[in-house]
Order: sequence, then structure tokens, then C-alpha cells
Amino acid sequence: MRYQFRVTAENSYGRSEPSQLSEPFVISFSRGGVAVAPMFSTGLSDTTGIENEKVEFMVKVEGTPTPKISWFKDGFEVFSNRRQRVSTDGDISMLVIHQTALSDEGEIKCTATNKAGHAVTKARLSLEAPPSIRLQRQYEDGLLFELGEVVRLKVAVSGRPQPNITWFHNGEELKPDGRVEMAVTDKHALVKIADATRLDRGEYQVKAKNSIGDDSASFLVTITDRPLPPENVVVVMTLGRCVTLGWSKPQDDGGCMIGNYIVEYYRIGWNMWLKAATCRQLQTTIGDLIEGSEYKFRVKAENPYGVSDPSEESDTVFIPDPKRGLLEPPPKGSPVLAEETPKEWMEKRRSQSEHRHKKSKSPHKEASEWTEDESLPSQVVLAHQVLKKVKLAPQRTWSEDSQGSPPREVPEKRPPVPPKRKHRPQSLNRNMREQSASPPTSPMKRERKLPPHLQKEFERVYAQMGDREPSPETIAASRRIKALAKLGGDGEETPAARASRRSEVAASKVTTRKPSRSPRRRERESRTPSTVREVTPRTSITPEPYPPRTSKSSDKEQEERRNEERLRKEEELRRKEEELIRRMEELKKREEEMKREEERREKEDLERRRREEEEKRLEEERRQAQAAKELEKTTKVERRRREEEEKRLEEERRQAQAAKELEKTTKVEWGRELSHDIHSSSEMMLVL
Repeated sequence: MRYQFRVTAENSYGRSEPSQLSEPFVISFSRGGVAVAPMFSTGLSDTTGIENEKVEFMVKVEGTPTPKISWFKDGFEVFSNRRQRVSTDGDISMLVIHQTALSDEGEIKCTATNKAGHAVTKARLSLEAPPSIRLQRQYEDGLLFELGEVVRLKVAVSGRPQPNITWFHNGEELKPDGRVEMAVTDKHALVKIADATRLDRGEYQVKAKNSIGDDSASFLVTITDRPLPPENVVVVMTLGRCVTLGWSKPQDDGGCMIGNYIVEYYRIGWNMWLKAATCRQLQTTIGDLIEGSEYKFRVKAENPYGVSDPSEESDTVFIPDPKRGLLEPPPKGSPVLAEETPKEWMEKRRSQSEHRHKKSKSPHKEASEWTEDESLPSQVVLAHQVLKKVKLAPQRTWSEDSQGSPPREVPEKRPPVPPKRKHRPQSLNRNMREQSASPPTSPMKRERKLPPHLQKEFERVYAQMGDREPSPETIAASRRIKALAKLGGDGEETPAARASRRSEVAASKVTTRKPSRSPRRRERESRTPSTVREVTPRTSITPEPYPPRTSKSSDKEQEERRNEERLRKEEELRRKEEELIRRMEELKKREEEMKREEERREKEDLERRRREEEEKRLEEERRQAQAAKELEKTTKVERRRREEEEKRLEEERRQAQAAKELEKTTKVEWGRELSHDIHSSSEMMLVL
């Protein structure tokens, strides 16, 4: 039987309206006794828990027979597992959730059912969580951004209630301004910094706080750029043409290790800086500097993101030139320190080289520079006077193989007569002197003659000499006059004279051969001088004594060779410097091209990364939207399923209630019949 109760209040003025009906109370009759529908004496109430902590729900139910108790969460029955446990002991049942999560929030329902009826109790579970910050893996290693790039920081944050987010940069609170933007969503905290600078690098810290607790996390952000210039460029030591430089590291390396230091030099007088060396240490030595010049130096630092600005210039260093006597820097405005460009310096060096080369080719003095000296014999002075009257052609370079000797400066004293050569027989020398004492008329007849007045002077000089032995100066003068006879009227050498001179040179080489080592042969040659083999050239000449060789000519030849060697070295140095300047210009152009190419590639990489990030963001948004749609769809299905379940349960309750009412009616009728039968039986017994 199923009963419901209500209460009515009554006083002298009347009765009140009845109260609401109580819960149905069912009493069923069975063979074992009366069945009572379940009823929760202790039901569920709304509970608020803390995430990752334990939550318990307990109910106490009454009913006969003992009802079956079930637990549900958002319409789904809950069973025991590792994280949650359901236990029932008599009329008490408990649901324990260990390490609650935010997904456990929702409706908790407990049902009790027996054959007499069905009872339900519900409650709401709410969870609170302390703030939790989760960093991605790339944040743990540090973030890397380029100068001028947009810095985007995104951190996952959770907590109930919603925590307050605060950002810090290097210990100072970060506040939004024209470049910095901040935003907070349900799951993330975001910071956007436009046009990043080197000041934006450092440690970033995010803090989250709510009523339950707080949490924080930090990470490093690096803004890469080319380094600052090196500092304290000093000249450590100077030795000859070498200079040792030292410097200090830059205060800021641009967020990346410095790979190279580029050392440049500036020569006073040039308005350009040239690359001298590249090194990895904080010290280097530069050599092969130009002597007599002043230099300044500067250093640049290089990392993978570019080259720094040049450092401050070092003190001016002077490279001494001992050869020119420049041991200290000359005063300003002097020719050594005159401001001139590298091209002007090259032209000046080239003109100096050409001038020295011409000077080395014509070291002999002209005949007009000869002066008379009273200490010289009158014959030599007279020969010199004859030479002054001749219009000479441009001088050529004299060699040892040429006929005659070049004119030399007249010494103050008469030089001694050179010793006679031992390898020549005495008879041959006497014969040569006799032939040289007489005027050389026969060779003059075959060659072009001198002018009449010169011919007379020439014959008069030799007539005055008579049988006296000629001095070396007289012999040299005679050779000079003979050489003049071979010149044409215009001062140039004729082809016939040139051929004759060459044959005479060949003959002189043959006649001056080395003596034989055999004493007998040397004695035989002394008895018969005609046995000396001679090579007769096409134009016969009179043998003359070997010209004396002085140390002055050898000194001049050595000086000429040294001048030529110095000119050659200067020309080679000039070519090397021109090649160096050309290569420096090519390297500079190539570096500029490489820099432009690198900037273009960096822009392309930056644009590609931006596109990839944008695609990833769009893909993440699409996934989130898809997940939200699926969740909404699942929620709708679950809601529809719960509604159908509730309808089914409600239909079962109505059917059970109808069955109970039918049973009650049947029992009442049966009781009435039974009481009527009993009453009839009692009356019959009374009648009897």
C-alpha cells in the first residue's frame, strides 16, 4: 500500500490550507511481511572540493526489503576503479573520489530501488584549483628572436577560480604600453612585444594567483643582433715594420658568441681604411708596414648576425725608416705627411722609379763637365780641349767589352801607372808601345776622318809626345778621339763603324787570352812574338794596351746594380700594393653582395617562419573548433540520452504507481470481502 500525508492547521476561526504532500510511503504485503519503499534518511548536498584532493559522498537509505543503491555522474553510472571507489554497508553507501580533477565537476546522483519503490537524491560537485602554469619544451631551452621581430609569449594557465596574471621582466613588473600588449584567456596568458630591441632580452617571469594558492614560471628570451664595437684598442708593442695590437671584448656580443675580430689600418695621407688581419684572439701582430709612414688602427667584432661598428681609433704609430734617417715622425705639413690619395702615392712612386732608372742608365758626366788641372800633363789637357770642341752624340752605356773607356772625373793627383800584365810577353808590350807612339794613320784612312782642324790638333799632340811613353790618361784620350772618328757628322755611329767596333772587340778578346801554363812554351813565345796567334778582323787595328781598371768604376757598377735592385723591389712592392688595393675593393664588393644576399635570405626565412606560425595557429584554431563541435555534439547526445533515461524511469515509476494503486484497490476490496465474510460468519454464529 502507498501512502502520502499532509497536514492542516486549525483554530477558532477555521482550518488552514493543507500542506504539500509528503513523499509516497508504500507498504506492500507479502508472505514475509510488509514491503516498504526506499527512502533516503541522509541525502546528498552540493559539495565544493579542491583539485587533486579527496572528495566523499555518503547516503543513508531505509526501505524493506533492502534497496539496491547505484551512483551516477552526469547520467553515467559510476563503478569502482583506481581513482574512485563505491562502497555499500547495510543502509549506508559512499562514493570516494581520490585526486579529483576538473573533469569530475558535474551532477552526482544516487538511486535506491527495491520492489516497493524507487528513490533518488542529487547534488552538485564543484572544484577549486590552485593556479598551475605549464611551459612548452622550447621555453625551457630559451626563446630566440631577431632584432626588430615581434616577440609573442604564450603560457598555459589553469586554476579555479580564474587566477590573476602578472608578468615580470628582469625582476620589474611588465606593464602594457605602446609596444607591449597583454591578454588572458580561459587557458592561456599572452604577451606581445612589437619591434624587439636588445633591451627586451633577459628573464621573463609569469605569476598566477587566486584564493587557493599561486604559481610562477620563468624562462629566458634572447634578442640577437650584431655585436657592439670592441673597446680599449691599444698598441702593445712596435718592432721594426711590425705592430702588435690588443683590445677588449665588446660589452654586448649580440646574444651570440663572437667568431672573428677584423683589424683595419689607416695610413696617414690616405682617406680609406684597409683590412689588415682577421683573428679570434684579443691580440694580433700586423707586419710589412711601409717605413716612414704613420698608421692608425681599429677593430670590428663579427658574429653570425653581422659585423659591429668599428671601435675607437688607436693612437697614431710611426714606422721609422733608418735608411732615410726618419726615426721620428716629421712635423705636420711636411711632404712625408702630405695628404695624398693612394693613386697619387702610386703615381709618385712610379715617377720616382722612372727617374732613378734613367739616372742609373746615364751615370757618366758629359765632356763639358771636364775641368783643367795644372797637375795634369799638358798633353792630357790639350786632348781634353780637343774633346770640348766636338759636338758629342747622346752617351750610351759603356761596358767592359766596348772599345775605349768612358770619360771619368779627373783626379786631383796623377794616378799611378798600372803594373804590366805578367801573361803578356815583354816584346809584345814593347811592340804595342811602339805602335801606339806613332800616329794611327792607317785606321783613320779606312774610317771617316775627323774635321781638318781636329785632325791637325790630333797630329800635333802626338808629334809633341815624341818617343816618350804615353800615360794612361793620354791613352784613354786617344781612344776617345778614335771613337769620335767612327761617328758621323750628325753625331751618330755609322754601320761600318759599328761593324769595325765589334770586330775590334773580338780581336781584343783573342789577343788578351790567358798565358800558357808551360814554361817552355812561354819562353818560346818570348823569343818569337810572331808566333802569337792573332785573329785579323775585317778592318785591321793597332793593338793598344789594356785600359786601367780603377776601383771607382767597380763602385759605380755596384751602385748601379744596387739602384736597379732597389728599383725592381720598389716596382714589385708597388705592384703588390696595387694588387692589394684591387683585391680589397673586390673583397669589399663581394662582402656587400654577400651581406645583401644574407639579408635577403634572412627576410625570406623570417617570412617563411611567419607563414608557418600563422598556418600552425590557424590549424590549432581549426582543431579547437572541431573539438568544441565534437564536444557539443557529444553533450547533446548525452543530454538526449539522459532525457530518454529520465522519461523511461518516469514511465516505470508511473507504471509502478499504477500497479501499486491497483494492488491497493485489490487489497481493499479483498479486505472488504474478507471483513464482510467475517461479519457474515459472526452473524451466523450469533444466530446459531
